[in-house]
Amino acid sequence: MDDNNEFSNFSLIDLTTFLIFIDILSKYSKKDIDEGKTPQDIYNICCTLRTTFCTSYGINKHNDLYIFIFENNTIIRFEGNNLRYLGPDERSQALLLKKALDKSQKSVDFWIKSTPGIFVKTYREDCNFIDVLISLKKPQIACMYNSSWTFPEEIIHLDKKKLAEIEELSNFNEYIVILPIKRELLITFTDMLAKIQSTILDKVIFVKINRINNLPDKILYINYLIDRTSEKHDFR
Repeated sequence: MDDNNEFSNFSLIDLTTFLIFIDILSKYSKKDIDEGKTPQDIYNICCTLRTTFCTSYGINKHNDLYIFIFENNTIIRFEGNNLRYLGPDERSQALLLKKALDKSQKSVDFWIKSTPGIFVKTYREDCNFIDVLISLKKPQIACMYNSSWTFPEEIIHLDKKKLAEIEELSNFNEYIVILPIKRELLITFTDMLAKIQSTILDKVIFVKINRINNLPDKILYINYLIDRTSEKHDFR
């Protein structure tokens, strides 16, 4: 079944969209989760899901999260507005993620629904996932990098005018916020854009995050900045 049209009911303009780049994910089973043997990288993804969507009163409906796994060219889409069954506990998060991963082999080149609000697609070639960037129709792409990385000087496509500090950003809903777990993945992504879709590369800015290396903490900080901006607007 192709659920390509079953996107969030929110306008894309209203959403903050996160895209995470991962090179590989550990294999695991329900038994591993039940016995408390969750692999560290899966645990980190669960923490990321929690900071992206879980609030004290329910689900943050204004966040969407995409996870692209380079190893098998698979992308998983989590829609905050349509998510069901995602609790604040690691077990529910890990099992929902596993169910989506298990369905990935049946979803070559089209979206299939895993559970409400979670969709998965596997591409024959890794570069094809760029169609997601096009479909989101965001005016800019913010590629986050750690201040400790020897980067972005290694990117030959870099325009120095496209460097920014995260605190300089506002209106996060205008960006696709890309968060790679390794600097090599961001370099691979920009190289890919330069070769096959240079017009999208024109939308990219490189945003430095100081002193925050942990992926869940980065999203937590971005959510904090979004809330702070909203409070300023409400005050006015």
